[in-house]
Amino acid sequence: MVEEHQEINIFLCSSPLQAMIAWIILRQEHTLSSEKVIIFCEEDYYFPAMEENVKIIRVEKTRGCNVENIKKNISVILGYIEMTVKLWVSDILWPMNNALYTELKINKRLKLINFYDEGMVLYGVEKLGVLRYLRENIKLIIIRNKDRIRLSKLPRYPFYDNQKNGFVYAINPEHLSRNSIIKKILITRNDLSAFNYGKNQIVEYSETEKGCLILSQPFFRVSQSIEYIKLLESLNKYILSENYKKIYIKLHPSETIDDYIKYYKKYSYELVYENLNQPIESIFNEIPSNIDLIGFMTSAMMNSKKFGYNGKIISFGLDWIIKIYKLQILELLKLKAILILSQVEFVNRKGY
Repeated sequence: MVEEHQEINIFLCSSPLQAMIAWIILRQEHTLSSEKVIIFCEEDYYFPAMEENVKIIRVEKTRGCNVENIKKNISVILGYIEMTVKLWVSDILWPMNNALYTELKINKRLKLINFYDEGMVLYGVEKLGVLRYLRENIKLIIIRNKDRIRLSKLPRYPFYDNQKNGFVYAINPEHLSRNSIIKKILITRNDLSAFNYGKNQIVEYSETEKGCLILSQPFFRVSQSIEYIKLLESLNKYILSENYKKIYIKLHPSETIDDYIKYYKKYSYELVYENLNQPIESIFNEIPSNIDLIGFMTSAMMNSKKFGYNGKIISFGLDWIIKIYKLQILELLKLKAILILSQVEFVNRKGY
């Protein structure tokens, strides 16, 4: 039962994994069962049954820093707020999250801001390097001045040193430094079963033939299209050299069927989990160990073992990624070290 005259908890979710983690936190943090909770989602993500104190509301997509949609969302969200807010976001580098955080501060509605794990960002930029710190803040200043939207300056430690900073909820707290404000997110079989019960697609994997599942990432958005095509050609050469009998591919949640046709279809990989309304992490425990996971550098690799996957994990092309993100080499090397601890093997593009 929700008590009167207390804070409201606002979760912002812009990916299937964020939605799943929000749901797990609500199950894990029992104090939230007596508080009002609203989850604002940018798409129709799957949730198992919720308690009566939780409301889910769809808002506009803000991917690509869609400022008009950010403004619309802020207006909608503020319309639900009549008390102080505990804000739950993945990070404040994302303009939508930053904008709501800023509005709540200015309007003196913010009680605290909690952060929850969505993968690479939390671990890669736990501390912003000098160049990344300057670049991210310059980017926010440009958006703020050009589009007349209020945004907050990022601190060097963007998960720890904010005004009204609360806790950081992490799947892999062993890789973070501020132990006093970090809480572990526990992934249980019951949680995975609840999500598997509601999945809208089933893949019949062979349990005897050697196969692989490619987890694609839209690097064509941060590089020239031709360079991404060359990377895929190298990846395909590696896959052929491994003699996989069955090759599956799952698109990134932000990719479309048009992206599949343009970049992947010619390789005749079997497209699976198209329009999946939940994160791939929720079904890792159903993928047999004879099916290798192959990707570039995705959060799913870091989390796969904790979500029940028992097979081989391969990261392909880190040497190519470093060329694209030259100014973030220290972050990438830190993430590589974490992925190695997560039992990920690395294969360079060079040679393929």
